[in-house]
Amino acid sequence: MANSVVAGQLAIPHSGSDPDMTADILDAQCQGRFTRLTGTADAIPFPGNIVINSASANAMTLVAPLSGPQPRGDDGKSIFILSNSAFAHTVTTPTNGIINSKHLCTWAAAVGNCIELRAYNGSWVPVMSTGVTVT
Repeated sequence: MANSVVAGQLAIPHSGSDPDMTADILDAQCQGRFTRLTGTADAIPFPGNIVINSASANAMTLVAPLSGPQPRGDDGKSIFILSNSAFAHTVTTPTNGIINSKHLCTWAAAVGNCIELRAYNGSWVPVMSTGVTVT
């Protein structure tokens, strides 16, 4: 079985019936814990679930995914980003980081607005969004 590697480290460095392994697998499938962001210029980790709890607009950044199948590439990895604060947050990717030559996600200022992005061929693909404009 191949190991998933993130930033040169094993993404799920467990074996057997380790409870931490189960949590890591759920997180990797965007079905686990939420990572809370509270700053004004946070870098978004992926894959996983993100909740924005910032006290003002958060101008976040998201790196482009690596093209290709896992474990060497990021194809199929997902990120879900939910706003828990009513501010016009943004996520900026590198140029053309979002499919169709886009690179910016902008939230309308309302709690509950969200977006799910999935990695494919070196770009992020919007799977769903509520109250988030992709440009």
